[in-house]
Amino acid sequence: MGLAPDLALDVAEVDWFGEHGHSRADEVLVKGFGNAWRWPEVAGAIRRRLLDWFSRYWLDCLQGEVLGRVDEDEQAAERREASRTRARAAERERVAERFGLELKLVEPDRQAWGSYRGVELLSWLPRAPLIDVFTAWAITRAIIGEFRQFGAMAWVLRWNEEDAAEAEHAVLERARQLLDRGGEIGREAARLLLDALATPAASQLVDAEFGPPAGRAAAGLQWQDFANDRSRSQPLAAVATLDADPLDPLLELPGAWVDHLKRLASLVQDAELVAGYGIEASGLEYARAALARWVPDDLAGLMRRRFAAAIQLVPPPPQRSWLSRLWSGARGRGQEEWPPLEVPSLVKDLPRALLVLTDEDLAPWRSLSGRVLTEGVKAPFALHATALAGATAAQQITLLARTMPDEGLPDWSARLLAGPEQPDLDAIADLLGPERPVASLLAWVGYVGAAPRGARPDGWAPLVRLFGHDDAAVRAAALKLVAHNDDQVSAEAFYRSDWRFRAGMSRDEAAYGSVVLTIAPSANDGSVLDHVHPDVLGSLLARHPTQKVYLDAFAEHVRLELEHLRTSRSRVYPRSLLTVPRGWDELIAARGDDFIEWMRPFLENESGLHDLLFMPEDFPLMRSLDAVEDLVPGAKAGVVARALKASMSTNMRMGALYDLATEVVGPGADGARELALAEANNDKKLFEFANGLQRNGQGEWLLEQIERDLAGHTSGRVARGLVLAGFLVPSAENDEWWAAHQAPPATGWLAEVHAAAYAEYRRYGYVQHWARKYRNDVDDVAAFSAHALLVAGADDRLLVGEERPEADEIKGWPWRRRLHWSVGWKDVRAAMKKREDAFEKTFLATEPPLQNQAPRRQ
Repeated sequence: MGLAPDLALDVAEVDWFGEHGHSRADEVLVKGFGNAWRWPEVAGAIRRRLLDWFSRYWLDCLQGEVLGRVDEDEQAAERREASRTRARAAERERVAERFGLELKLVEPDRQAWGSYRGVELLSWLPRAPLIDVFTAWAITRAIIGEFRQFGAMAWVLRWNEEDAAEAEHAVLERARQLLDRGGEIGREAARLLLDALATPAASQLVDAEFGPPAGRAAAGLQWQDFANDRSRSQPLAAVATLDADPLDPLLELPGAWVDHLKRLASLVQDAELVAGYGIEASGLEYARAALARWVPDDLAGLMRRRFAAAIQLVPPPPQRSWLSRLWSGARGRGQEEWPPLEVPSLVKDLPRALLVLTDEDLAPWRSLSGRVLTEGVKAPFALHATALAGATAAQQITLLARTMPDEGLPDWSARLLAGPEQPDLDAIADLLGPERPVASLLAWVGYVGAAPRGARPDGWAPLVRLFGHDDAAVRAAALKLVAHNDDQVSAEAFYRSDWRFRAGMSRDEAAYGSVVLTIAPSANDGSVLDHVHPDVLGSLLARHPTQKVYLDAFAEHVRLELEHLRTSRSRVYPRSLLTVPRGWDELIAARGDDFIEWMRPFLENESGLHDLLFMPEDFPLMRSLDAVEDLVPGAKAGVVARALKASMSTNMRMGALYDLATEVVGPGADGARELALAEANNDKKLFEFANGLQRNGQGEWLLEQIERDLAGHTSGRVARGLVLAGFLVPSAENDEWWAAHQAPPATGWLAEVHAAAYAEYRRYGYVQHWARKYRNDVDDVAAFSAHALLVAGADDRLLVGEERPEADEIKGWPWRRRLHWSVGWKDVRAAMKKREDAFEKTFLATEPPLQNQAPRRQ
């Protein structure tokens, strides 16, 4: 490019405007020209070629712009004639000649494709020196009429990291010159440039010349299918046409509309209700929120009707004689599959609906569960949840002994389990006998961990007995339960065994066995040092801080692992089992100076840090950085910033590294955050950045960054500040911020972004309302509907604010509410994922830049 720029540009023109382009070369070409711009002779050649490309126009705006063949019909002829008329107007105005531009009429083949590649190239170059190129684009696209690559070209002017102030001045001056001519094409070209720039000054000029935009009129409530004939044949579809925000807790419908919603709910056929399962089943996915908001009793009624209808569709279990059942058992045959496949899918939805199903509604399902057990037929476990609900621990154990899934109990079942009393423990002890099948033992250990402890004591013998089981998975499951319960009595019994960590041992057994030994009171004498995996040495030190042998061992482990990270060129994984969360404070207090020396290569080095910070199952360097931060404030932020710089030159984006940039504090934190923010080239990344800062208590810094963006030189920077403000967690302080910023900073594009951002902020405020209602309303129907509205609007801010209930609060709820929250959490997370996926498809609430256009391409 430096030696023969015209030849390189010829290659690009053949590739972009020719018949046989190779899109994989696009990034190479646009970045290559962008880097070569620093040589004046190359810059001149690029400027001339871009001017040539954007001085071209063609008559049919659809040719080359849409996929597939464009029909040669009357509409095509009309499009071409309209373009000819505008071209003649441009000639009469002599608008191009005034700026020394020579427009060229060309055939449309691949012109639009090549123009998009030219726009990508422009995004890597200074804008002000190319004002003639932008002018040529504006005039030719005023002639073409539609499909003018406007969105892509707008990003070039709105997101300008090269020469924002100079470019704005040049575009405003050129627009004024075009407006001074007073012709149709010149004025349209000026408007294209100003709308693309979209700064407040540009919007003011548009308003002065063309009048302020009409804006979106307050249309009020609308319902396309109100009292429509469609209501009877497609009632749920008719509900979905209601144009009103169901999340808004203050929005009320006219009484006639509410009555019509009730009528529509009554018209839904049973066949439609029993189709499929899950949150989007039964054709309710588009109508659920409206029904939940304005007719919650009718939504609950639909759920009751759904399962009342479904029970009628379930075929009866096969009637088998006692001799047949006996013969099947003697032959060792497995249980027969029942019922047909379409029915289990609906049965699986039972736990989700239990909140609004009465005991009367559940009676036939409980009866069906009993009949299935009597016949010895296998059925989905969710069916038996109806029998578990409200039963005593003894009744539940009896039922589970016949229905326990091989894979263990689903997580939500814990909300149904009662705490076992002493007679129940005796029954469970038999089920934990070492002669039982491994799958059964694992499932029942899972039950013991999921059920409330009840009368189960520490050191419970049936659990301790499993420490010596022949199967490693069973041993690990028992040890895991002891570790999670911090059961020191069982841990002491394990200490007295001959267990010790050995290379080649299963990972779970190695991890949980080592952790259990750290819990044992007798470990205080230093005797388990050689029995545990090195990753628990920190925990040993934290539990027994007076044992110098543990301090020395942990210090040596840290030193050797850091040395290994620093010097090794290849690694074998997995190397570590645990994240070493404890022991750092004790290490720093006793060996702080030594620790700093071990860490110094990482604090000063830049190469490869992004690989070392989050390498899976390696020594946790991040824990070391957390520890060193107390001795060297800002050290962690500096490492993160250097790792971010290094990571940006690779093809792999480590999301955890960008999350970390929102966590670090102290000197250097601003630099790490600014790097992470600069890389945020879609709304999902901006959302994660804003959410991470708020999650880590850095909301004040976020507000300061928003103000910095709003004072930026480009409309893109202002828009970024607005979008970040839309991702704030609603609070009194943030409400005040939005109250002070109710007016958009400009008309046009920034006004659209402002409206979208404020809608995002309000939406999550509505979610907060429904989350509080779910937690506080004693009426189950109201809670069921509030949850549906919570799901409709949820995003990851639910994990930051105080709307998500804590475990202790959930424990105090009635079992129906506990179960519903547990089962429904999957729906909430799915809604969060759906919302993030939508954010990923936009940038600044707008269609994002092209694939190889900055800032989408880094």
